[in-house]
Amino acid sequence: MEFDNALDVEYNNFFHLLQTKYHNLWHQAQENCWVVCVPHPDVIKGVNLNKNVIFNHVIRPSPLYKGQFLTCGKPPLKLEFNEEKILLENASEAKIVYEEMFYNEKFEPFKVYCIDGIIGDYERSEEGNSDANTFVLPKLTTGAEYLSWLHENVDKETLKSCKRLIASFNDEYLTAKGYLHYLKEKVHDLFNIIYTRLRGGHLIGKQSHTQPNIDAFWQEAVESLILLLAHKKLRHVFRREKEHENAVVKKAIEKLNNSPSLRDGVIPLGFEAVDLSQAVVILKETAEKGAKIDWMGGLQSCLDAITAAVSMRNVQEKSELVLTSDVLIPLVAVCVVQSNYFFIASDIAYVQDMGGIMSNTIEGSQSMFNIVTLEAAVSYVAQVCGLSISDARQRDEEKHIRGGVDTGKFDDNMNADMGIDNEEEDGDLGDGGEIKRVSLEGTTNSPQNVGCNISRAEATTTT
Repeated sequence: MEFDNALDVEYNNFFHLLQTKYHNLWHQAQENCWVVCVPHPDVIKGVNLNKNVIFNHVIRPSPLYKGQFLTCGKPPLKLEFNEEKILLENASEAKIVYEEMFYNEKFEPFKVYCIDGIIGDYERSEEGNSDANTFVLPKLTTGAEYLSWLHENVDKETLKSCKRLIASFNDEYLTAKGYLHYLKEKVHDLFNIIYTRLRGGHLIGKQSHTQPNIDAFWQEAVESLILLLAHKKLRHVFRREKEHENAVVKKAIEKLNNSPSLRDGVIPLGFEAVDLSQAVVILKETAEKGAKIDWMGGLQSCLDAITAAVSMRNVQEKSELVLTSDVLIPLVAVCVVQSNYFFIASDIAYVQDMGGIMSNTIEGSQSMFNIVTLEAAVSYVAQVCGLSISDARQRDEEKHIRGGVDTGKFDDNMNADMGIDNEEEDGDLGDGGEIKRVSLEGTTNSPQNVGCNISRAEATTTT
């Protein structure tokens, strides 16, 4: 037998099942510092790993006799063990071939043994360790689905304690202007604590027995829990820190909406008849979403709606409109204007920063392309009105240096006192008139300049 990967969930299906499908038992074993016995992968080949087989390998002290132990299966089996072997009452035994020390969230140690046998009765089948006996992580696409999954699969008291931590963060943590990095550190610490409690694994940063896809699933679940319960506070902070950027976007949107001729000038030539109403509705709904996974899903749906609208126009008019990046960005800009998404600049920063310190699922993905496209569209909205997002960002950074104190407490009417209507420093947008089309070539936020693949948006439907 080889022991290098004996206690690695990627190679040991028994240990994988214990930490996923039966993670409540795994969590209970940690809390009580019980002994966990994991059969070697070679031993469990062809074995039906049902619930009782799993439970028979978590061992707790007998409440009656010192030195005697019981399994957690039904009925519980009596056994004794020393440093070399486990002895069952029917005289059968299993040799301890490898052991490793694990730690619970209280830093208390508990032992996990790799053994060369199986404790208790078991059955063999042709399916053995097939997918039917393996816990399959569900494919969840919204924050509400992750929250529901946590309620169904995590110990209630543990979940309550995590919610209390988030509530305490919302009520008590103070934020000061210009100290956004401290808030990120606080959220990162909060994430690590809740991740450890909910996951039931040993210490963050020292886990070696975890499948990558399991890690990503739990990270997304914990991030969704935190953002669903704390997004009002967090977004409030970002909107305050990015108030000049938001003010520029707001002024540009209002100017374009007050002058339909100027707004129509944003639309690329040939695309004036494309119906963007569905995409606008989706983007407006996206503005209300607190969890990153929901916000990113809304943005993807918006871009999909734009693609569908162009394809529909091609079918109806028998045209050959091609949706390249130079066309997609202005069309997204039109959706931003018509949806009156005044806080879009700060919300982009919120999604990027909060996602980056928790699940980190944006970088290098389709989501990255979507974010860059939206950033370019927001910059475009400002540019056509003679404004600059980068200048506003610099002013926000200068304001951070000056600093200022905020209590961090707010109510649902927080948008009313964000201060973005203050015009004393924002300058005059100037009078109306014919708008000039702004070239996207060389734009800093253009997807072409960050190496993103535009192929999804270049597809064309023709007849």
